Amino acid sequence: MKEIKIEILENSDEIKKEFSERFLLTWKEFKSENNELVKLMTGKNYTLSSELIHFYERMAISKECTFESALKRLKNKEGYVLFISEDEKFPECEGIFIDGVIHKGKVFEAKASSLADLIEYEWNEFMKNEDFIRSLPLDLYVFDEAMKKVIVFTGDTAFYDEETDEGEIEVETRLCLSCKSRMSKKH
Repeated sequence: MKEIKIEILENSDEIKKEFSERFLLTWKEFKSENNELVKLMTGKNYTLSSELIHFYERMAISKECTFESALKRLKNKEGYVLFISEDEKFPECEGIFIDGVIHKGKVFEAKASSLADLIEYEWNEFMKNEDFIRSLPLDLYVFDEAMKKVIVFTGDTAFYDEETDEGEIEVETRLCLSCKSRMSKKH
């Protein structure tokens, strides 16, 4: 696998704040939209807070998509993209491994097609060997500077129907999500 250049952005806090405003439900909105879940979890003495759920659970999901279609969109994108992992307060936040150091709570930038190649390579290697050391977390949020959409690569898998010469078969693939911004870009 060819090494790619990943930059850590200086203005990470500012970008993360805008990302949250554009894509994530506030905690109040989440509780309102998921009232039954919140009641169930708190009724079982489970601590539920915004730090204990994935970003994608607080997003308005536009659609699920296959790993292959998410990769294709990223490979066909010109220029650079930004990406983040889960919030550093999230207990399972893996961060991003660069030059021997795990970075959490930062925003990163890389060439879109190179990032797609790395995502694909690391997922395929991880599926063959769960002890494979990845530089990218399983849950990864990729977007461009316009912040109109985000592609979410999750660590979960899903089943999709695929057409083959022998007919339709069910195929397991990485679950990916596409989410639209909740607002237009601020100027």
